[in-house]
Amino acid sequence: MKKACPTTEMKRESVLLQAAYKHLQNHAPIGILTLNKKGLIIEANQTIARKLSLRKGGLLKQSVFSFIDSKERGAFSSHLKKVFASHNTSSHYITIGMKGKLCTHVKSVPFREMATQRLILCKSFFSDITFWKQIEDEQKYHLEQKKEYYNHLEYLKCFSRFINEDVEENDVFEQAATILKNLYQPDILAILILNKNKYLFESSFVTPSIHLNKIFKPKILSNPSICYTIRTGKDSIIKDIQKNPVCECLHYKIKEGGYICMPLIVNGSLLGMMLIIKSEKGYWNREENYKYLPIYANLIAIAMYKARQTDYSTCDVIDEYTGIYNRKFFNQILEKQINIAKKNQKPLSILIITIHGIDSLNFTYGNETDEQVMRQVIHLIKKSTRASDVIARYSENAIGIIMPTMEVENAIKKADMIKQAIESFVFSNIAKGKNIKVTATSGFATFPDHGTDHNILAGIASAELY
Repeated sequence: MKKACPTTEMKRESVLLQAAYKHLQNHAPIGILTLNKKGLIIEANQTIARKLSLRKGGLLKQSVFSFIDSKERGAFSSHLKKVFASHNTSSHYITIGMKGKLCTHVKSVPFREMATQRLILCKSFFSDITFWKQIEDEQKYHLEQKKEYYNHLEYLKCFSRFINEDVEENDVFEQAATILKNLYQPDILAILILNKNKYLFESSFVTPSIHLNKIFKPKILSNPSICYTIRTGKDSIIKDIQKNPVCECLHYKIKEGGYICMPLIVNGSLLGMMLIIKSEKGYWNREENYKYLPIYANLIAIAMYKARQTDYSTCDVIDEYTGIYNRKFFNQILEKQINIAKKNQKPLSILIITIHGIDSLNFTYGNETDEQVMRQVIHLIKKSTRASDVIARYSENAIGIIMPTMEVENAIKKADMIKQAIESFVFSNIAKGKNIKVTATSGFATFPDHGTDHNILAGIASAELY
């Protein structure tokens, strides 16, 4: 038997090895591309073609950058330059794909032309890590959600503690604004509170500080019932102003994004509403971005309710003859205002104005003459006091006035001013043909100069009449 030529045998083995190598490369579990310096595909295996949903021949002479996510092309270009410049293997993470997106880990290896040893090409090996990237992204998402949850929890605890304190309406506005701005970074935050009869907005807070007319159309400010949220007590959310019709009440313009309007409700009673405008595109399409807002709206409503009144369910707070607050309310609100003054380190003064000469008016001029005089006295006092002062019927012939932030010197001046106004006034329209005049004495006490307890301060003001 004739033996085969060794050279021929080696050539045959070489051909078989090359064929086996090409087969292994073509069907390798990872994608393989042979690239030149410009990123043109010289050779591709079946795996990468299948991943890209193309025929293998359709990849040849194509730019690899056409299959890379546009945001990552610059980074991959730097990766290739590094491989050709350093002659070393380099690794990188990129997203590739046509119809779908594949997250891949790429390792690029340079190789030389056999004859000249010139560095002309590199092989890039693409490992599909989409599944692991999805797991990583999910873990990251859940960690972010957990972090957000604890962040909200801290703010909610803070607001809950705030509710249990004695606070004023402006304190509620400022605390709510601080929390909501930190959490949501709104373009506009507006909180509007209705008056007692619910036909006008009595107070409001807007940040940044702009006039309400630049946010809302005049018709809603003069007639809040036009507003869907006020009328129905339900949330109103516009997720995308480019797709959804904007509420007819809103005057403020944004190019994209949206807004949410939420009612402020306590015990089934509507107090007002809260508006948050945010122009970030797609923000309102993600429910997790605003899922905690109803809780904050509820806490704001409770805090506002408590700031406006204490629980007076066991007593009538209004004096039926004069229409001002009664003695019990005076005592309760004085205690609350002193607590606020302590917290803010501000003074507070109270006046007790006693009217003399009205005891015999009913006997001389007829029934209820004394109450008519008291009502006019109250009118005079209101003209001499501030909107922030609280006026109450302290006794049958005395009026109590609580004056937040007023110091001793100004309290003395205020007492003299009111006393002179009452004593110089002629009550000419009560008894026909008669001009009635009365005299007054006043007493005052100031926190903290004369004491820190509301009962002691009221006692001092009652005793030091002059």
